[in-house]
Amino acid sequence: WKLATDYEMVSRLAPYVTDLDENVRFAAIEGMTGRDPEKIGPPLIAALLGPEEESNRIKRTILEVLERAQAPLGDQASAVAAAITGPLAGDFHVDGGVVKKR
Repeated sequence: WKLATDYEMVSRLAPYVTDLDENVRFAAIEGMTGRDPEKIGPPLIAALLGPEEESNRIKRTILEVLERAQAPLGDQASAVAAAITGPLAGDFHVDGGVVKKR
């Protein structure tokens, strides 16, 4: 997959970010690590904010990938900040339109 462009990788992985199987979601999210922050942000943010996502493991992984990439949250910054609750709030916050570790 190293020869695939960021666009190709993200477009192939994005549908699996909301798969019913948590392990599939985890692998898809991890697969976006190191890709263009502008491209990985939208599908990861949508998954994080989706009402169907209940797994803290998945939410933490999404936040970790967004933080490492410094993916811009754009107009979703306040929604992402509001979604960082419970144990996640002790580890992450939104500052300057990106996810940061505390």
